[in-house]
Amino acid sequence: MKSKSSIDSEINKFSNIAEDWWKNNGKFKVLHNFNKVRVAYIKNILDKHNLSNIEILDIGCGGGILSESFSKLDYKLIGIDASLESILAAKKHAQEGSLDIEYINILPEDYLEKNPQKKFKVIFAMEIIEHVSSPENFIKTISQLLEKDGILFFSTINRNLKSLVLAKYTAEYILNWIPKQTHDYNKFIKPSELNHILSKCSLELHDIKGIKLHPISRDWNLSLKPDVNYIGYAKKI
Repeated sequence: MKSKSSIDSEINKFSNIAEDWWKNNGKFKVLHNFNKVRVAYIKNILDKHNLSNIEILDIGCGGGILSESFSKLDYKLIGIDASLESILAAKKHAQEGSLDIEYINILPEDYLEKNPQKKFKVIFAMEIIEHVSSPENFIKTISQLLEKDGILFFSTINRNLKSLVLAKYTAEYILNWIPKQTHDYNKFIKPSELNHILSKCSLELHDIKGIKLHPISRDWNLSLKPDVNYIGYAKKI
């Protein structure tokens, strides 16, 4: 089991740079570009399931980049994050944009404990699985917060030599896209490992797509190969 100091270290990574969440050329510039493909992918699946104007829980919402995108699409968002500084940045930006989003500084397991009867049709867990101390406990908590047939959307990073070179060393130390030591390679998770955890937590994997950067346009696009970054969804059985 991870120590509290280890958990705090992950939270501090984002608390220390929370002022950059909405800066055009800040430390989250890549995530803003990355967000476009996330929104398009999720919206396509929601439309296929005829899910509109519903309440969505965004776990690890950070400064609210994804939450704001779906709030503007007329969804009701609850965003939770363990970083108080990130939540404050999210609240401030939502107020400036007159967006009605509920942001809470809380861990998902504590949110579940305080809201044992609360269930969601849709939950987001984007770019967070690679930061939690126990992916299995994290997914188990999400499963308990989902309605039957509810959908979990996730995105994370594969663990292999290619992801070590591109997502870790190139992104952090060569291109300086994200702050150094943002990611721990040992926390990257293979799709097969994630699928195993999902199955143990009463979630059935329905889709996985890779997300890759076009070398010329610098746009992120979906790919059939989830060899580095990948996105997908699972349904509560």
